[in-house]
Amino acid sequence: MIDAVYKTHSADVRLTLRVNGNDYALAKVGPNRVFLRTAVSLPPCDAELIISVDGRISSRQIFLPHGASTGSQAVETR
Repeated sequence: MIDAVYKTHSADVRLTLRVNGNDYALAKVGPNRVFLRTAVSLPPCDAELIISVDGRISSRQIFLPHGASTGSQAVETR
């Protein structure tokens, strides 16, 4: 029974930004910002934030008011 106390679970977390059918991997998500794993250039646009934790998927529509730039992994969202 003691062994059960020390077992841990590491969740499989996947963060994705979907823009016009293209998926971009995210490193992290903040209150008004997402951080791309690899910086890309995107115009201001609507996007979908997809969060998968252990296969349970949730998503929400967001807006990128300034788009994204190859000069930064940070992207402002609304």
